[in-house]
Amino acid sequence: MAMSSLKINVHIRDEMYVVYCGNGSQRIRWLADVAIHRYNHFNSVDVGVAKGVRLDNGTNMVMDETINEHLPDDSHVWVVLKEDLALIEDEPDSKSPFDFKASGDEKEDKKFKKL
Repeated sequence: MAMSSLKINVHIRDEMYVVYCGNGSQRIRWLADVAIHRYNHFNSVDVGVAKGVRLDNGTNMVMDETINEHLPDDSHVWVVLKEDLALIEDEPDSKSPFDFKASGDEKEDKKFKKL
């Protein structure tokens, strides 16, 4: 019986790209790179490299960890770009989709708080 491909929905700015990851053995960084490549291609721009990837609850992911260990099929993640970081720093009191949300686990929160 063939295993179906892991599907992750990757958001960049106001666009979403479905990335099929096979068994998901790639790194989170790869997922962001694939989505950035697609964004650059379809929008004829270069947005640079990902500064981070966040879950829909705002938790930062570790870029060198494996997709299949942290993301279930059909997950949604958001790529953080350099300009997103600048917006966060300029408006510390604003409610950004990239605001950090603590999980309640102090050790994990320290791990994810910094990009």
